[in-house]
Amino acid sequence: MTNANRERCGRFGSTVLLAIAVLAVTDPAAATDTPSSFSFSYLTLPSDAMSITGINDQGQIVGTTSSCNLATTSPPSFIYDLTTGQYTEIPPQGPVRPYTCATAINNAGVVPFSSADAGFTAAEVELDNYLYTLGNGSVSTLAFLGTASCQYSVAVLNNAGLFGGFSSPDTCIGVGFIYNSFKQTYRAIDGPGHNAETSSVVGLNDFGLASVSINYQPYLYQYYSGKYVSVPVAGRVNNSGWILYYAATASYALYDVSSGQSVPIVDPAGGTLMPTALNNNNVVVGGYSRSGTSYNAFVATPTALLPQSKKAVARVLWHDPATGVMRHADAGYEIAKECAREHKLDLPGVL
Repeated sequence: MTNANRERCGRFGSTVLLAIAVLAVTDPAAATDTPSSFSFSYLTLPSDAMSITGINDQGQIVGTTSSCNLATTSPPSFIYDLTTGQYTEIPPQGPVRPYTCATAINNAGVVPFSSADAGFTAAEVELDNYLYTLGNGSVSTLAFLGTASCQYSVAVLNNAGLFGGFSSPDTCIGVGFIYNSFKQTYRAIDGPGHNAETSSVVGLNDFGLASVSINYQPYLYQYYSGKYVSVPVAGRVNNSGWILYYAATASYALYDVSSGQSVPIVDPAGGTLMPTALNNNNVVVGGYSRSGTSYNAFVATPTALLPQSKKAVARVLWHDPATGVMRHADAGYEIAKECAREHKLDLPGVL
């Protein structure tokens, strides 16, 4: 590599096996009842049967007004801005049912959602998949998501052009997938032995690190290196390497994949929390209920640095440039490939 290219490549370490290294794994159920590291605020959103499905770093949350049940008629999904209080409905596309099921939102305000297909009947559920953009209200079709006999569903997306989800076990690949919208390619999540019977992508951060369930067992999967690592939990994962998960004790916590440490999410007012999403600022949102109140959603904001958060910041500063090299090498840029070779990045199928 020339000196000029070496300078462009930058200095970011010697080897990256995962976008976030798994240094230690402990039982997340061992999370103690320590005081919450969050401050709580509570919301009353228009629908009582509401489910929040995502939050971006701008504090815009997305949700559905039902449990995504096509057999019922329900109001459209929505986007709610925590800063401005603006409430936006996502328009239904299927003429048979006024129905939309939104699943996530990224920092550009892009929301993947499904809507009842024109040919929908009670005996044959068919979905069309779309993208809604908050800034201009535009709707586009996710044409890559199959046909009537080959259905895919997007569960998550990141800020780097990757979509993750699952397909019907009876059609198509039958397992979870990651779709690269820039290269227009699929990657089947078929497990370390390439023999998964069932899988799904439930979390995906900007570094290509996916939290996946394979044969009902949790793993981390690094899209750019193709490596799997077994971990105790699965759920939404952010850029700092925290996973939002449901604990066996009927509670929720954030799990740090690097240290194996869990931080419980406990409502000081004694309400029932149903956390479903977090962003890269470690803000957690979800459903909520408490006797004597009309609140149906909550926002938990870190009041101070969470345990291990300094290490998490260091991981982001360490791995962010490395992941940029991974992405450009994967796209075919020779300078990125040279940089990856020099720093011994493990990129099967690319180098």
